[in-house]
Amino acid sequence: AKILGCFITSHPNSTQIELTLKLNVTDVTSIIQTFNRYDYTVLGSFMKHDDEEDLLEDRYNLLMKYLNT
Repeated sequence: AKILGCFITSHPNSTQIELTLKLNVTDVTSIIQTFNRYDYTVLGSFMKHDDEEDLLEDRYNLLMKYLNT
């Protein structure tokens, strides 16, 4: 994935920052899992509804195929 845009917000009286990333991919699940693995807190993620629905349907179909073998 490539970063298309980045916005950083610092919170007063805190060492935490909020980072907003705009990426060139529609499936951000692997990126979110990477952030979670390194103990970053992901506040939200947004995908096109059609892309998200297709992704979930594909994963469901792969799971059913795996369970049938």
